[in-house]
Amino acid sequence: MAGQNVLTLTDSTFDADVVKSEVPVLVDFWAAWCGPCRAIAPAVDEIATEYAGRLSVGKVDVDSNGGVAMRYRITSIPTLLLFQGGPRGGHRGRPPRQAGYRQNDRTARAVKNPQALVTAPSDAEATRAQYLANTPLR
Repeated sequence: MAGQNVLTLTDSTFDADVVKSEVPVLVDFWAAWCGPCRAIAPAVDEIATEYAGRLSVGKVDVDSNGGVAMRYRITSIPTLLLFQGGPRGGHRGRPPRQAGYRQNDRTARAVKNPQALVTAPSDAEATRAQYLANTPLR
């Protein structure tokens, strides 16, 4: 169920292909029987094609490779996680848009700038900080 630019990841290849990768890796945890997994597959393939060279995309079949799924505590599928030297962020479940993804999605921003996940506060945190700074104490 992997597209042309999508790696098939296993328990034995995961560390070499994902954790030690020089580029960020988007990992799709899926199963053949999972309808939502099949529904997001075209979006995952589209991301792999669009970001080829800047991002690796791989799929882990959780039925065949339970060790990786257990290590990252995957309890529901589909689950998408973004790795760069370990998991940095991710999106669980269906992508925000049926035919793909939103450009302002956290995962898409991380592909363009992986450090943004570490240094930039979330939109909610920034809004809360701004609210607290502008609200007088009673």
